[in-house]
Amino acid sequence: PEISVSLPASCSPDSQAYLIEAQSLGGGAAARLSLYAPDGNTLLVSAEAQDFGKPTLLHYHAETAGVYFLKLEPLADSLAGNAAQYLLRLNNAAVTHLPLLFR
Repeated sequence: PEISVSLPASCSPDSQAYLIEAQSLGGGAAARLSLYAPDGNTLLVSAEAQDFGKPTLLHYHAETAGVYFLKLEPLADSLAGNAAQYLLRLNNAAVTHLPLLFR
């Protein structure tokens, strides 16, 4: 299924960072997330779960405000049916750059 997501850009000169998470409610499924530009055709970024039962995390910096399109699909193309349920979360993300210390 495709979901439209309205992502406002930050008022600051920097872009606004978002973290989108998909977690299987059944525990055994896994997802692939794809985020498309407001035109609905341009793939911006995609992510997939590391393994079955693991969450899918997608990080994106919105340069401009708009309605973006999010596609959630099963990680394994061979899965079919409508029994899998997912919890989707959209959160603002803080990007922190930590210094590297060498001794």
